Amino acid sequence: MPNAKLLGEVPGNPRKINNFPTAVAISPDGRFAVFLHSGFGAYSSGEKQSLTVLNLETDTIRDFPDDHLAAHARQTYFLGLAFSLDGKHLYASMASLTDPLGKEKGSTGNGIAVYTFQEGQISPEKFLPVPPRTKIPAGKLRREQFKDVTYPAGLSVGMSGGAEHILVACNNSDEAILLNTSDGKVIHRFDLSTFKRIPASLPYTTVMTSDGKRGFVSLWNASSVAELDLSTGHIVRFIPLGKPAAPLDGGSHPTALLLTRDNSRLFVALTNRDAIDVLDTTAGKVLYSLSTKLPGQRHGGSDPESLALSADEKKLFSANSVSDSIAVFDLTPGEAGKPMQAAGFVPTEWYPRWLPPLPKICSSPVPKAGVPAPIPSPAEKGATASFVIPTIPR
Repeated sequence: MPNAKLLGEVPGNPRKINNFPTAVAISPDGRFAVFLHSGFGAYSSGEKQSLTVLNLETDTIRDFPDDHLAAHARQTYFLGLAFSLDGKHLYASMASLTDPLGKEKGSTGNGIAVYTFQEGQISPEKFLPVPPRTKIPAGKLRREQFKDVTYPAGLSVGMSGGAEHILVACNNSDEAILLNTSDGKVIHRFDLSTFKRIPASLPYTTVMTSDGKRGFVSLWNASSVAELDLSTGHIVRFIPLGKPAAPLDGGSHPTALLLTRDNSRLFVALTNRDAIDVLDTTAGKVLYSLSTKLPGQRHGGSDPESLALSADEKKLFSANSVSDSIAVFDLTPGEAGKPMQAAGFVPTEWYPRWLPPLPKICSSPVPKAGVPAPIPSPAEKGATASFVIPTIPR
């Protein structure tokens, strides 16, 4: 440790993986968790960004560095990672500022990297380029340095119009794009610009309803969520969430999105407000908010960035990257218009970044506010906490 102390056995059995995991995807059969690393590649990964596979049955780890993502590559992983619906493919967003069209040798440009996935083995399959934005609304200006840049960020996969599609948030073109997974054909482009200059709203991630008819996109710099009609290609509405009172005040920075199974509720992490808004997806209105602040915390600084629901959807978990904790919320007494405090917090290592949606994310009793809950080792028989939290080791 930086204070010269040595740690003994650490609860949860943390192990070293590649640098800066920014996304996790769980295989449809629940047997594997795949981590996407978008930092500088570790020596153990050949100084390349990689996908790491954790076998949840055997508790073994395998790392798969991508040759296109070495130290001096002109593209990078970012936020997007998802399995295909049949679990045989992985889709990862790949973004580029320095060679957005992939003209140089070894460059991919902006797009979606497709990998085959079989029994924990990952192999590169193809690349689906995301073409640059060409239409700019009247009265708006495209920043010249981002002219050809889409910069794919978070993405989601679902059935829409009878085919499997990817809905990807394009961070540097202020768009969401619906793609065909088989050939990369663009089905719809949604203009999500809310300011005079593009980019400025900065779409962060997406989620699709289970019927594939609607999509939602968090707009990081616009303090809002966009609702999309995926069948017609139209924007249904922009839902403001914690918008600043003055133009130069800090926004709420919506990031993570999570739908209930019946698509009736949308949880939105407001990272710069230390809060989670719960939306009625039919009315497009906030029902109530959840506070991720620790007991006694007066000022901002918990930064919720990832969300997960328990299997019965009665508990919500929030990974708070700055307070190094997982907030646990009991949703059963939630009432419209009333803010809700966390029932308790689970301590983590530095900067918990992502909560994977495991079928049994936590079956232990909700701890009392401010009291850490025990986290047994994954190898312990009868363990009551079965989630893996990507963190940066101290």
